[in-house]
Amino acid sequence: GIFNAYQRLFLPVAMPATAYRGNVQSIANYYQRLSQQYGEQIQPPEPVVRGLGYHYINAGNNAEAIKIFQYGVNLYPQSPEAANGLAYGYEEQKMYQQSLLQVQRALALSNEHNDGYQVFMARKERLLKLLGQ
Repeated sequence: GIFNAYQRLFLPVAMPATAYRGNVQSIANYYQRLSQQYGEQIQPPEPVVRGLGYHYINAGNNAEAIKIFQYGVNLYPQSPEAANGLAYGYEEQKMYQQSLLQVQRALALSNEHNDGYQVFMARKERLLKLLGQ
């Protein structure tokens, strides 16, 4: 009815994976359009960008996921979750040294009270073993 028609007029705040066009500029473009619709500046939320990266990991496209995770790190350089997302992408691509650098960054940006801290520590330990350190 009218409610469904109204909903279709506005883009969802969480960018759907189907709106991604194979380059990170499409994320910026989506949120620029969303900002115009809402009349205020809306940045791509860090969890949404990271979720898009996970979507591509799950689809088997690790290289695309890494581009998206890197975009998230560039947007949110102080986010340990963004750094850990990139670490995950690198780990899935078997780029263990790069993954270790990103998980160390995540740990430096967080503390033991951070929700993801134990995940970051477990990734670090796993990577150190994989690297034989």
